[in-house]
Amino acid sequence: MLATCRAHPIRTAAILGALLGVLNALVLETQGILHHRTSGVLSLLAPFSPVGLQPSEPIIMQAVLILFIEFAANILADALLFAAPVALIVLFLRVLRTLRR
Repeated sequence: MLATCRAHPIRTAAILGALLGVLNALVLETQGILHHRTSGVLSLLAPFSPVGLQPSEPIIMQAVLILFIEFAANILADALLFAAPVALIVLFLRVLRTLRR
């Protein structure tokens, strides 16, 4: 595992960011349901929904689409936010290494 981190630091940082993005989205959605808030998309599907909508097929499809977009955006954004600084450090170190030769 350590050899993979040293061989591919940018990929490792992106994977770590993507995993944390999934975890972040899960926490946000479950907190919306557990605390009876309207902040989560899953609260639209709950029978005790504060919005007052009954879960019908179009509402379920809309909630699934919003969940997909939310998870994909969290995965992409967190992967990029974790990988970008590591990529800059790797670039800087490689430039320094080539200038020493």
